[in-house]
Amino acid sequence: MYAKCGHIQQAFRIFNLMDDKILQTWTVIISGLVDHGHRDEVVSSFSRMEEFGFRPDNLSFSAIIYSCSHIVFVDVGHEYFEKMASIYNIRPTMEHYRCMVDMFGHAGELEEACDIIRSMPIEPNSVILRSFISAYRHHGYIPWTEENIREILLK
Repeated sequence: MYAKCGHIQQAFRIFNLMDDKILQTWTVIISGLVDHGHRDEVVSSFSRMEEFGFRPDNLSFSAIIYSCSHIVFVDVGHEYFEKMASIYNIRPTMEHYRCMVDMFGHAGELEEACDIIRSMPIEPNSVILRSFISAYRHHGYIPWTEENIREILLK
């Protein structure tokens, strides 16, 4: 409740008083940090969660990759994306791919964003394509037509 309302200090106080933390409480505190601008603390909290022996799930990885996208921690975000599949055997979802495209787009690494879309085993949805187009526009290229977008993606 405190994390959802933006009272992160109170949320942490209660979290730290808990004797039996579970994966969901870690994910809630990490998501609260992401949602309320404490993104620099997200990576350290995620690492502590792993150190305590908790196995991250889909939602945990969504939170950490989303956070890396917004603080443009490209190397860290990419590392977590790879770790999700290689170490934890979690198949990336559309949400994970969206965060990766967004992260590379914010960083101006448009070819990497394009590579993520090309490597997806599923058809990219409109949210991913909008994020991709937005990154191109932000960095000076405006693919006005569907043909231009296809050309970029099919290179």
